[in-house]
Amino acid sequence: MILGWESLNSPLGLPQVTPELDIPESTATVDVRIINTTTYQRTKTENLFGKAVVGHENLSFPSYSFLVSNAATGVNILFDLGMRRDWWKSCPPGLAEYISDYDSRAPLQVCVETDVADILDTDLAEFGITSTSIAAVIWSHHHFDHRGDMSRFPKHTRLIIGPGLLKAHGHELNKSDVCGRDVFELAEQDFPLEIGGFPAHDAFGDGSFYLLSCPGHSVGHLAALARVTTSPRSTYVFLGGDCAHHCGEFRPSPYEPLPQQVSFRSSTYSFENIISTPQSPRSPTTFRTRKPVLCAGEFVAQCVHPRQSPTEPFYQTPREPVVHNYIDADDSVQKLQAFDAHDDVLVCISHDSTLMNVLPFYPNTINQWHRKRYKQRLKWEFLNDFDVGGKKFGCGRKFL
Repeated sequence: MILGWESLNSPLGLPQVTPELDIPESTATVDVRIINTTTYQRTKTENLFGKAVVGHENLSFPSYSFLVSNAATGVNILFDLGMRRDWWKSCPPGLAEYISDYDSRAPLQVCVETDVADILDTDLAEFGITSTSIAAVIWSHHHFDHRGDMSRFPKHTRLIIGPGLLKAHGHELNKSDVCGRDVFELAEQDFPLEIGGFPAHDAFGDGSFYLLSCPGHSVGHLAALARVTTSPRSTYVFLGGDCAHHCGEFRPSPYEPLPQQVSFRSSTYSFENIISTPQSPRSPTTFRTRKPVLCAGEFVAQCVHPRQSPTEPFYQTPREPVVHNYIDADDSVQKLQAFDAHDDVLVCISHDSTLMNVLPFYPNTINQWHRKRYKQRLKWEFLNDFDVGGKKFGCGRKFL
């Protein structure tokens, strides 16, 4: 039996037909590598979702950066940067007082060990891509846990942002990130394609990597779709940014209901271990796993799910002011569900802690995720975060 949650038989209820994504044909691919930015955060789950699923009172999560390399053109780009080490320099006015790196009573706790530029530069001898090799950095959006520290990259590194960001939030950006740098703000007309309902921009012009206009969470929010294999079939990685903060925000879905039975291996980790044993960005946190346990999907739906539904996500899309526009944010989540339901698409949202226990991290690629069945291992892994009748499935995934 493989690690993680795995469907063992038919789903609860009849799944709806999954919408076609209409991805243009291409033989071009990119390599995708997940970088552990060493950014960890914790907040009360109710701060995002209003009410926590039982046992999930605290939401602890990492932040990822994605290194995307087009071998045919020799171009390397980064999608998101996590949080800069001196995070207080990029907080919006008035927010820093609510954040702490040591006080568990603070509304938001953070821990940042290093910057992405340092991660790249210290690995030169083995891999060869440094901060000077990055042609462009794409921010999924303007929030400070995604912007990183652009000043650590040379001025020839372009910054790409979504429509309307400068007008809405330009005053919040660090001058050191944008001054003297080519900042390219995509406009609505730069998205002439449509993929999975999202307006799409062919970033390399060869069909290997698309930027998707994915509004709602913030003004100008971007997602991305990377084609990572073409033989024997095209497979993709969907970089979701903050379309969702937890997999329970888009799973289960009408296209993929809870299965009648799931198996899982519980896993444990603690923030104290991270503090006492600094994590290498090339060797992300490994959770201790136990023997697999079977659980009935009907039991999860009736006893754990807030609305006793096998076809609705455990969490509903947050309302304003957590998101910029609820209607757009919820629409983006529904489109994300269609991508997630396709067997040839692996969804990676920026704060999904379950990736750390399953996927290979930088400098390895995740291109072979389909062949190695990583998606099956990841699908229901987030259920580890919840309790059943006061007894936790696992001990959770506690970074803080």
